[in-house]
Amino acid sequence: MVRILIVLLVLGCGFLGWTAYNQQQRLTYLRGALAADGLVPKTVASIQQSAELYSTYKDRGASDKLQGEDPRVYISARAGHPRVMIGRVDITPGREADVTRGVVDRPYRIEPNDRKASFNRANIANFLYKLEEDSQRVKVTYIDMKPATKTPEGERPVDLWQLTAGISTREKKATGPGVR
Repeated sequence: MVRILIVLLVLGCGFLGWTAYNQQQRLTYLRGALAADGLVPKTVASIQQSAELYSTYKDRGASDKLQGEDPRVYISARAGHPRVMIGRVDITPGREADVTRGVVDRPYRIEPNDRKASFNRANIANFLYKLEEDSQRVKVTYIDMKPATKTPEGERPVDLWQLTAGISTREKKATGPGVR
C-alpha cells in the first residue's frame, strides 16, 4: 500500500512540476508582452492611432454638406452663394462609372441657364472652390472657359468668360431595397 502511495505522490509531483513549468512559461510570455517594447504597448499605440483616424474621418463626414442631399441641389446652392454669383445653372447628370467594388463615380455637367451669361475669373474660381470645399466627395473634373467677347488684336481683353464645368461625386453603390 505504501508503494502505491509513493507512486501516486511521484506522479502527482510530476504533474505539479509540469503545471508549474507551463505557468512559468506563460508568466514569462506575459511579462515580455507588457515590456516597453512588447506586444501590448504596440497594440495600444495602434488602437489609439486607429481611433484618431476614425475621429478625423467621422468629423470630415459630419461636415460634408453633400451628405444626404441631392447633388443637383448642392450644386445650385453653391452657384447662388453670395461670393460666387453664378446664378441658376443647368445640371446634366452623366453616366455613372464603377470605380471599385461598391463605389460609384457620378459625373455632372454644369452650365449657366443663360448660355450667353459671362462671369469674371474670380466668380468662376470661387464657384469651383466652393464645390470642392464643402464636400470631400465632390471633385471638379473639367473646366471649359471661353472669352465672352472677341477682343480686337492689340487691345486688353475684358475679363468675362463663358463657363462649362464638370464635377464627379463619389459614393457607395446602393444595394438592396430602400437603400440610397
